[in-house]
Amino acid sequence: MFLRHRGMRRGPHQQGGVQLVTLLIVIAVIGGGVTVGSRLVGSHFGRRADESGDSVPILGGGGRAGSPPATPTASEVPAAPAMASTAMLVQSAGTVEAPPAPQSPPLWQSALSAVVSFLIPSAQAATPNLDTPKIRELTGRWGVRPRVYAGLWKGDNAAEQRFLDALPEVTRFLNERLAKSGSPVRVTEAEVATNFLAEGAIVPLSKGDPGPYHSFSVMGLDSLVTNYAALKPWLHDSVVREVATGWRGTVQNEKKQNLEVIHFLGMEPGMYASGGMYVWSKMQATRDLAARGVKMSDLPQEAQVYWSTIYFNAGPALGRRTLDQYGVDDYKVPWSGGESLRYHFNQRYNARWRTGTFELLQHDVYARKKP
Repeated sequence: MFLRHRGMRRGPHQQGGVQLVTLLIVIAVIGGGVTVGSRLVGSHFGRRADESGDSVPILGGGGRAGSPPATPTASEVPAAPAMASTAMLVQSAGTVEAPPAPQSPPLWQSALSAVVSFLIPSAQAATPNLDTPKIRELTGRWGVRPRVYAGLWKGDNAAEQRFLDALPEVTRFLNERLAKSGSPVRVTEAEVATNFLAEGAIVPLSKGDPGPYHSFSVMGLDSLVTNYAALKPWLHDSVVREVATGWRGTVQNEKKQNLEVIHFLGMEPGMYASGGMYVWSKMQATRDLAARGVKMSDLPQEAQVYWSTIYFNAGPALGRRTLDQYGVDDYKVPWSGGESLRYHFNQRYNARWRTGTFELLQHDVYARKKP
């Protein structure tokens, strides 16, 4: 859930935030500078609503549905420390070596990283300093301001260009899997891109970092391992190999539950994994809509993205409860609470800004590609 950092301006909730900064520093110092809430210091994070109905920090996408299914065997891969930088990953001949345990940073540096990692990614109201008729239209319709990702399509650096080269292939693969399943549902490039970028990949791509990226902190793939059995039909072979052989470790979510994750994935496997998890979520939403007499494929594209995003961020259980409580047409209702940090825990708020972002990307990039 991030913006391109170029040309950003402060959102209204960031003004007068001295108390917030002070509080975060105190939290970081008390916690030994290791974690902020349930996320790693220095990591980028967003929010997700918990299946209990409460709102909690998002620990990536894909949701959690009941007890985790069985995971693939990878006994030969040792557990690794939960914190490490991308530069520490060593890859050669298709193998991944776990780097040595990182040194703990100075306390002051951890506190500062905590403040920065909270304020920058959580500045959901901030957007690049743009004000176009389309942005105003979408802000009015969704009640929250969309994020502007179109600048990435200029391919300003090699990492962005690599993302753009892979995106059509990832989308084609996902639609082939959907067709093979017999479903009439499809996904678009803008849909796949929005989900991947909004989970956090926009940050390293904008900085020219080609990866590998941390699957938990940057790509939102926290349930890739625990939900692998259900996800596997939608996963590319490159992801299957990473799950079987990648460097694993344990991270703790907001419920103090330990989750097994693949620490790092290359950009392309990460895109395939993110896309596969999104398609799985879309199919869960498709099933629940069908049980209520609604065909996903008959809904307008923005409605499809809205409900797929609800299920991706919140998981099927809370997705169903949201559908039951607010109805299929919930996407037509603008968010009325304004943009505030307190709403960043709400799955309906997050789905609105992401869907508005998808529509803006569709307008700014893909509508202009048509002859």
